[in-house]
Amino acid sequence: MNLMYRNFKVDRARAQSSHDQGTQPRQSQVNNLDQHTEKNRLLILGDVFLPEAQQIKMSLESPFVFNLEGPITKTNKGCLGKIILKADESFIRETFGLYPLAVSLANNHIMDYGEEGLEDTLRVLKQNGVSFFGAGSLTQNCHNPLVLDVHGTKTAFMGYVSETASGVFATNAAAGVMPPDLQRIKKDIAIAKSQGAVFIVVMLHWGAEEVFLPSEDDIKTAHQIVDAGADMIAGSHAHCIQAYEVYQGKHIFYGLGNFITPDLNARIISVSAEEKKFIKKQMFWNRYSLAADIGMMDQSVRIRRFYYHVKKGFAVEAPTHITRYALKAGHLTSYGKKFRISYVCGKIRRMAVDFMYHPRVPTARNFKNVFSFLSRGNR
Repeated sequence: MNLMYRNFKVDRARAQSSHDQGTQPRQSQVNNLDQHTEKNRLLILGDVFLPEAQQIKMSLESPFVFNLEGPITKTNKGCLGKIILKADESFIRETFGLYPLAVSLANNHIMDYGEEGLEDTLRVLKQNGVSFFGAGSLTQNCHNPLVLDVHGTKTAFMGYVSETASGVFATNAAAGVMPPDLQRIKKDIAIAKSQGAVFIVVMLHWGAEEVFLPSEDDIKTAHQIVDAGADMIAGSHAHCIQAYEVYQGKHIFYGLGNFITPDLNARIISVSAEEKKFIKKQMFWNRYSLAADIGMMDQSVRIRRFYYHVKKGFAVEAPTHITRYALKAGHLTSYGKKFRISYVCGKIRRMAVDFMYHPRVPTARNFKNVFSFLSRGNR
């Protein structure tokens, strides 16, 4: 197992201890930055999916931003041929005690219930004063960039979805998300700066699911985005913590992980309209996440870690030596083999978990997938 993921039993015990000694969730508050006692900071969290209310067993005093992993809608007209997620209603305030400063909609699930699901989501967010970015029509540039005044610092947010994450991309005829085209990102950064932004956060939905390391291509792309003017990159989609690094003085979080994502019991509607269930048990590596805690006065960054108790439905802070997650890439030519080994281990690990909870006779396709993973690891 990757060195970053040693001693998880100890970590889980510490997370439970943090809960036992922690504070109770705060009462509901309006989203007013002046009410936050942690002055001049901004918190970037990982994936959040809330089909029902959860609890936060610690104080989130700073304004915060997260990736909203799925629409908030009552429609049942789901997309065909993929796993589809949604919340029938918003449980954000019930979970956090207040609303976030903004949410990223740049992910592969925001369009799971089509444009109706997206419009329902935007309506809920607007009604509750939550800003958003990363999805919409091309005429709206998918609501990129979003520029907000955070403690006196003009801060820009923009979100993009990798084509490997199977997002629904915006076209001239329909809304969707935007791919991380470098020229497009450069233009959006220029727009943000023309609006006075001095701190720019790029949120990317990318990376191989269940894999602890970013690919060589993701590392190269992240470096190019920083070179283009981004001050921070916050990744999601892997559903586990991926490594982070500091490049040219800027933090790159390749995958923050799941801040709150319960076990999944989702729908899959085939192209022939046949409906099946997708069941996913969240394992311990799916329950940890990192967060970027940014000091807006000097753009200093503290890295925090959280743990989500799936069965009990609450999240707690889980301190650790954060450098265990630091990327040790070395030269990219030698890093490639390290990534492929991580990729193979991640996929086999997930397959083993799925088989453990849902035993069945392996099919020829299962053996083909395993062979494909092993072949990639030997390249």
